[in-house]
Amino acid sequence: MTNIRKTGLGMLVGIVCSLIASPALAQDGALGVWDITYRIPNGDSSATLSISRGSDGQLAGKWTSQYGTSTVSEMKLEDGMLSFVRKLELRRGVFVSKFSGKIEGDQLNGAFTGDDFGEQAVRGNRKGG
Repeated sequence: MTNIRKTGLGMLVGIVCSLIASPALAQDGALGVWDITYRIPNGDSSATLSISRGSDGQLAGKWTSQYGTSTVSEMKLEDGMLSFVRKLELRRGVFVSKFSGKIEGDQLNGAFTGDDFGEQAVRGNRKGG
């Protein structure tokens, strides 16, 4: 095989591998533990959002606040936009809200919508970032 063919084949293999790996690598930008501050009707509240990769390779999260640990599902990161659904179970009922926000480096800015509290502004910083 000539050097030109070897080089061309090597480039093709590299391109194909990067196309296959790109979605998974892009999601790695969300991984880590985030210190979160969010607005609720009676003031600011704080939480920790832990994002990891589940056994299925998809993003998985856990939301922990003074109200307990919430179930996080449907987590996605596309073009720097993080989204997920949070289910919070309290004595007075179950609250489901959707989060959408932008990750820029070690900062996260967005909002929750969809529960009894209306839109809640959210900002966060990745720990160790």
